[in-house]
Amino acid sequence: MIGGWVASFGRSATRMEPLAPIKVLRHGDLVAEFRVEKPVTARAMRRGLMFRDALPSDRGMLFHFRRPRPVWVWMKNTFFPLDILFLDVDLAIVQINAAARPLSREKFHAIAPALAVLELPGGCCRDLDLKIGDVVVLS
Repeated sequence: MIGGWVASFGRSATRMEPLAPIKVLRHGDLVAEFRVEKPVTARAMRRGLMFRDALPSDRGMLFHFRRPRPVWVWMKNTFFPLDILFLDVDLAIVQINAAARPLSREKFHAIAPALAVLELPGGCCRDLDLKIGDVVVLS
């Protein structure tokens, strides 16, 4: 779940864009591909992946903001581990919190204002060797 700034938007319906393909590139070469959900409303952003039983290995959730901002993420009511990737204005990975513990209330703060956060199934970054500096491309 994404926290901080989102809480002030008030009530709205939980809506997601249809699954969208993304690619992760390193020096222009394909490293991985995923299909991601993108929350549309503030309520959907607050809910994130909470209350779900699992996330397929080729899926994720991409929180894309209008401009870079301080953000934090926690695992409250999330029942499976996630790799949490913070992305800069170029959608380059600037921080990875690997295998965040399910149901934890620990807050993962971005080290700098982030334009987006990508949540993937826990272990993806290790298994696919995703690294800081890799770039996410919206297909």
